[in-house]
Amino acid sequence: MSGAYKCTVSLAGVTLTNPNGAAVNITNSKRIQLSAKKNTENTLADGNGSQKACVYSKGQLQLQGNGTLNVVGNLKHGIKSASYITVKNLVLNVTSAVSDAVSCEEYFQMKSGTLTITNSGAQTSLGSTYFATAKGIKAGVVVINGGDINVTMSEQAQAGKGIKSNSDDGSGNMTITGGTITVTNSGAGGYDGTESDAKGAGCLKADNNMTISGGTLTLKATGTGGKGIKADGTLNVSGGNISATTKGSKYTYSNKVTASPKAIKSGGAMTISGGDIIATSASHEGIESKSTLTIEGGTVFGCGGDDGINSTGDMYLKGGYVFARTTGTGTGADGFDSNGNLYLRGATVYGISHGTPDVAFDANSEGKKKLYVESGNLVAVGGLESGASLSQSCSQTSSYTKGTWYGLYSNGTLVLAFQIPSTGTMGSPMVVSTSGTVTLKSGIIVTGGTKIWDGYGYSDATVSGGSNVDLSSYTGGSSGGGQPGGGGHGKK
Repeated sequence: MSGAYKCTVSLAGVTLTNPNGAAVNITNSKRIQLSAKKNTENTLADGNGSQKACVYSKGQLQLQGNGTLNVVGNLKHGIKSASYITVKNLVLNVTSAVSDAVSCEEYFQMKSGTLTITNSGAQTSLGSTYFATAKGIKAGVVVINGGDINVTMSEQAQAGKGIKSNSDDGSGNMTITGGTITVTNSGAGGYDGTESDAKGAGCLKADNNMTISGGTLTLKATGTGGKGIKADGTLNVSGGNISATTKGSKYTYSNKVTASPKAIKSGGAMTISGGDIIATSASHEGIESKSTLTIEGGTVFGCGGDDGINSTGDMYLKGGYVFARTTGTGTGADGFDSNGNLYLRGATVYGISHGTPDVAFDANSEGKKKLYVESGNLVAVGGLESGASLSQSCSQTSSYTKGTWYGLYSNGTLVLAFQIPSTGTMGSPMVVSTSGTVTLKSGIIVTGGTKIWDGYGYSDATVSGGSNVDLSSYTGGSSGGGQPGGGGHGKK
């Protein structure tokens, strides 16, 4: 299809297979609307040839309509534009793609409708000198404002990405303001011979910055080295409901380079000011920033086989409800782990470690850094970093019971109801602190409130019962993670 004018192509119950090329090949560089008419189902498939995709447009491609469009990419991409792609209202199904299911050079924008991508990524590594990795959605910029996106990446998608904003084709930024996004990636890690680096599969990947202010995100990476969310630049979260899970172990190539799984990771600074976040990694960090990490609001749960929440730079806990737990038992596994200073400045925080030498709150004292407890509400099962600056007084108990609910009170007012997990190894002592006179009750019964932290806490609980726990003054601390920042250095 050629020409020099904008146009609309309407599909009304079309089934089209081209055995020798693309099903739709638009060489017009103008804006093209491809519309599926209401209450119609349309299927497009390509065959052998030299085409870039089953549906290709040299110009802007607007996919819309109140019908259904099924796309089968048998040779390479499912849908490809040399410009931008938008989706509105349409039910769009890419049922097969050897390479990227949806690919464009400029930006991809999901406005409304439903996009389902299955069986994406049959393409695998072609050797150590060329690394071919498939994406569900790939664009220079990715903007998701609404609609439903469901991406399933196959086990063959070595180091593939569910949704990727690519710096080679644009700024590499990703912005999510709404919608429902579900990505499941079972692909394993792989070795990129061009960059001489190991890479894991992932659900959301931004080559530059990522901003999330709304939406519901359910992300699961089960292969080696997997990532739920990864931004090479900054990551800013101000809203939304995010569940990110990684199940796999570390990917290692020839004992030279590795890629470690992380539920949420940023290469630059990370700021969380709102939203509800549950980040769980079976073998490594739940949440990690390779720079400064600041939490100002929202509810945040980070659980890792290594650190629950980790930062290479300073960590600031200024607001919101934040829980960090390690389920690991190796040296260097802490609840909160900062390779710089760690500041508690107003948040309600709960940390758990497995015990000495690791702690619930770890700053890099080996590098002359400190933990500062200045204001807020604190529960630390496993103690605090040695040499901490405790301008807000702390109390302790060495007696607590797994599976039991506790109430933390400040000047007689309940500020947090929390449960000690019933499984796993816990350190001692339990340290508590509030801005007022602290009281700790054991065996409370929660009868109402807002559940947070994957069920381990309530932010505004209604409780009954319980008995006071004897507390003593806490002034000390353990020796920390046994290596700088609990071993956060050198992990990808």
